[in-house]
Amino acid sequence: MSNDADRRLEMAAAAVFTLGSYARARLDSLAGSATTRAYILRRETEAAHTRRVAAAHAVADTRVRDCCVRARAAVEKRTGGSDASSPVAGCSVRIGELSFGPDSVVPLVVPLLGQGNLVVSGGAPGVVGELFAAIVDGVRAVVRSLDVHCFDPAGRGHVRREAHRAPGQFADLIHVLTRARATSAQLLVVLDYPHGMDDDTARALTELMRTGPEDGVSVVLHHDPEHRDSCAGLDFSRPLRGYGNDFVWQACPPGRVRLDPANVTAAASDSRHHCLDYLSELAEIVTIARTRDDEITAADHQLQTGTAALARHLLELDDRERHHRAVIDAQERTAHRLLLSVRRGDLIRNLEPTPPTTALSTEELVRAHEVAVHELRRQVEAQSAPDRTAPA
Repeated sequence: MSNDADRRLEMAAAAVFTLGSYARARLDSLAGSATTRAYILRRETEAAHTRRVAAAHAVADTRVRDCCVRARAAVEKRTGGSDASSPVAGCSVRIGELSFGPDSVVPLVVPLLGQGNLVVSGGAPGVVGELFAAIVDGVRAVVRSLDVHCFDPAGRGHVRREAHRAPGQFADLIHVLTRARATSAQLLVVLDYPHGMDDDTARALTELMRTGPEDGVSVVLHHDPEHRDSCAGLDFSRPLRGYGNDFVWQACPPGRVRLDPANVTAAASDSRHHCLDYLSELAEIVTIARTRDDEITAADHQLQTGTAALARHLLELDDRERHHRAVIDAQERTAHRLLLSVRRGDLIRNLEPTPPTTALSTEELVRAHEVAVHELRRQVEAQSAPDRTAPA
């Protein structure tokens, strides 16, 4: 081989291995920087999510505390000098507390006579029975003229022994209370609804719950949660919903209720306005809680979306890096075979790679590496041609 041909071959081989070494170093650097940026971005995304959730809680908690203060003030004004002998005399019953946090506790007051009904869904029969018995006793202590009717198809005997057990008698009572205007306050206690009543009686009870409070007839009802469809027509404007011994007021989902049947108290309400103020504050708490939950849900969605996008980006970078490394390895294996075919394996051991003078991207390095391999192939073929044409 001539010195000039040998020099060209060495230059082509040096270009192949120099570019390959530099491309690998650049890939390692890019992978490390991408991982670092991803870690920083993930931490920033998580910190932004934490700040957003904390801000949502802070705003909601402040507004809830203000609503609780106003609700407690409305409860304190609920008693007064109304004529309790009137069939439509307002009467409300305090049965426990609603807790929205350490500093946000509201007395749970259920407006009854002249104002509304009470529906309890689920709950242990013994606990519900004690609660209903305490309510009946409390209302009786406030309303001087009160008739109590009870429908107890299972015969639990929690409220009173003379409870109606025959469906026919209960149906007649419902129709009487619905058609005739009451001359005294009426409290109807129904256990295990809808057991023991037909569809006509259930519809009549629904109508009574809709119109009865204005005529001094209120219903205290225990609903069997296994029959979910049966409560579709009930007036759940002010219900209490229970699961086991843990009760949740359905009108106020975020609040947990602590019931104390031993301390149930009833009071005559001097103004329906105070009751409406109390209920409006609880409704405002529900709105605040739902807004907070929507904000937290949006923050969670943003975090998940950002995390998923970052993961996809890292996967794409990883796939591109593996592809580049595979291409470089394949090209260098080709260079090794070419050099060995002309018995120049010493170039592989002795060449000291030096980085290119200009900064190239990985894609540019891979293309330059491919060009260098083609040049090496051309030089090897040029060196091998005389050997193939030489006589044996």
